[in-house]
Amino acid sequence: MNLTETPREERPDNAPWGELNSTGKSIDTPGEPSASRRNPGWRARILGAEGGAVISILLIGFAAYAWFGLGVRFFLVPSRSMEPTLLEGDMIVTVPAREYRRGDLVVFRHQEEILVKRLIALPGDSVQVVDGALFLNGQYVSEPYCIEPMKYILPNAQTVPEGGFFFLGDNRNVSEDSSEIAMREENKSLDREFGQLSDIIGKVVFRYYPYRRFGPVHSYPLRAVASN
Repeated sequence: MNLTETPREERPDNAPWGELNSTGKSIDTPGEPSASRRNPGWRARILGAEGGAVISILLIGFAAYAWFGLGVRFFLVPSRSMEPTLLEGDMIVTVPAREYRRGDLVVFRHQEEILVKRLIALPGDSVQVVDGALFLNGQYVSEPYCIEPMKYILPNAQTVPEGGFFFLGDNRNVSEDSSEIAMREENKSLDREFGQLSDIIGKVVFRYYPYRRFGPVHSYPLRAVASN
């Protein structure tokens, strides 16, 4: 079988370089850069190739410093226990604090889990829940962020042990938290129902997703407003 050779298209002598040939393809002028080389990406146009590499290195260095130096961490809220402050699926940023205060939103390790809750009471504080309201050291505390009043009671004052903290979810009636003490016989305090300050990973400071809720996350300082 004979093979038929496909004839090559010849360039007319008078066809200038860079014009389209009969196939519609551009003929590059010898010695000139191609169109892709003449149109570099935006980073190269703004910073140049070397500048883009420097910026990339700086960003990597900043990310490493934030992670290892500042202790910045990123988490996904897994449940409805912190509604309406944090919604299921929110992506949040935490940063370690020198001192944690009542009302801070914190992420911490607890019984082989990682939780996000509101820090309610510190070592030596006493906590009660009566008629759907929170009492801290015998005084009523206003909590405008709660989705509804608590349906359980803690009539006996629970004292936070040394090194621990009492934590609750803002969506009180669906949250698994230190209120589990209410399920114990005679409301006896159990250390395992308290968090440990040494297990706190960081304070919630920012939400980066979803974008419509993008922005800082503020704590709400707990202040006693009336006595029991």
